[in-house]
Amino acid sequence: MEKNYDDTLVSFVSSQTPLLSNLSMLENIMLISQTHERLSATQAQEKALLALKALNLSHIASYRYISCNAQEKFLTQLIRANMLKDAKIIIEQPFHLLDEHLNVDLILSTMEKLKIDIHRVHIIDLKHMQAYYEGGKCLIKKY
Repeated sequence: MEKNYDDTLVSFVSSQTPLLSNLSMLENIMLISQTHERLSATQAQEKALLALKALNLSHIASYRYISCNAQEKFLTQLIRANMLKDAKIIIEQPFHLLDEHLNVDLILSTMEKLKIDIHRVHIIDLKHMQAYYEGGKCLIKKY
């Protein structure tokens, strides 16, 4: 059964909502849990580390924005967006954020590893990028 997500809660993965460069990747993720769930720093850190470990990214926990590659930045943004529970996740032009040789399978496999419900995620992209989504296991809606 498809769960209804709160339309008032939206979490973005976008070039318009970048990671904070003065914080580590771990701190960027922790910030959401500390702010919205009022978790202690220790609890938020444990939660963030579990998500990084699920993607084999625990080695970037202490890295700053400038030290990470495009894929690590994107995945950290997706983890951060997922920290806001019951929010819809909007990913805007993912291949603008990632290296263009990647395909939608990276996004879908990451969502699976993080146990993100596919109905919670909306990917917005330009029509000329449609080829990057072909063969992927995602529903494409054209507007």
